[in-house]
Amino acid sequence: MRLIPVVLYSFLASAASAGTLRVPKDFPTIQGAVDAANSGDTIRVSKGRFLENVTVPVGKDNLTIRGSGNATIVDARPFGAVGTGPAFEVNAHGFRLENLSARFALGFTPSVIRITGDDAIVRRVRVDGVDDEGIVVLGDRARVERCFARGGELGIAVAGDDASIRDCVVSNVEEIGIAASGSHPRIRGCRVTNVAESAIVAFGAGAIVEKNRVFGSGDDAILISTDHVKAVGNSVKHSAGPHGALVVAMATSGVVAKNVMTDCDGPALELQATASGIDVVGNRATRCGRHDLAAIVIEANDNVVTGNRVLDAAGDGFAVTALGNVLSKNVASRCALDGFDIAASAVLSKNVARDNHAEGFAVVVLGVSLMGNTAQRNRIDIASAFALDAFDGNQFGSGGEGVAPVIDD
Repeated sequence: MRLIPVVLYSFLASAASAGTLRVPKDFPTIQGAVDAANSGDTIRVSKGRFLENVTVPVGKDNLTIRGSGNATIVDARPFGAVGTGPAFEVNAHGFRLENLSARFALGFTPSVIRITGDDAIVRRVRVDGVDDEGIVVLGDRARVERCFARGGELGIAVAGDDASIRDCVVSNVEEIGIAASGSHPRIRGCRVTNVAESAIVAFGAGAIVEKNRVFGSGDDAILISTDHVKAVGNSVKHSAGPHGALVVAMATSGVVAKNVMTDCDGPALELQATASGIDVVGNRATRCGRHDLAAIVIEANDNVVTGNRVLDAAGDGFAVTALGNVLSKNVASRCALDGFDIAASAVLSKNVARDNHAEGFAVVVLGVSLMGNTAQRNRIDIASAFALDAFDGNQFGSGGEGVAPVIDD
């Protein structure tokens, strides 16, 4: 019977110990408030411009700094002055930074916001005038949410396990827009535009990259190098990457589904040779690839490629160069070269190749089975330089010339 009063007393004692410090009402500077704060306190910063390099030392854990919106501006390097470091450099655990703007940074670690500690939360923070790095968090279980970063070489980066980057906007970055490393990173609902290199990069087992939008990347738009990958519902436009708008490597399982890639200079999707066991389902590629690169490139073994659609590819629609892949219910239409270019043993069933300028199905290797596929109005509907393992139930010859392959009995 004494448990409830004891628990209630403990809660009230904890609540009473957490204080609120106000800037500039109680302290003229944010740093002054930090110096006076105890672990667990909240610092509320009013609107205004604060010319500071704020440091939170080791030991001041669970500290919160909360601004009053974008009108609360922390200038790490005021115009005409030489900066001495980040706007916020934090070396404590459980730190929260919310609802303000931070600008400029110089020094040995030129991140506008740099946090080294676990359980950090950065929410509704705007970073402008970035020389090098915008928001960098080095610690486990970091959460970066609804933030904005513009300029510099790196927009947002988190290095630690179980990181979450959600609903952020990054633009005009010279190298990488968003980067996450460590196991189980999650990047969801972000928008990245005008990035000179990769827009989103994820390393670490169990990466989840979903419902992000990328517009304009000079290299591979989304690069995921991890096992147990999940890339779902992303949208990429105007990627210039030589490997692919969406590239998967170093994986033995995972799913790549319902992504939409449009107007990409290179492939829309590439499974590199270090990936295998991936379900590639329901993706759509329009006006992607080059004359020497297909829109969807499968360089990895033993994947299942189902229900994907390629339209108006500048080269081949699908190119398979690795063993043991199964392709079913895919569509390749109006491609400048082949609809399906198969250069490794594979099983193709119920796929459609229509109105492609070269072959609908081009087979240049042994060990391929074609069953229940449809080829219509291609320059050559089906062409095989080798005997097939199986050829059954295919429909072809309705438009362009149909070449019946030799069957290996």
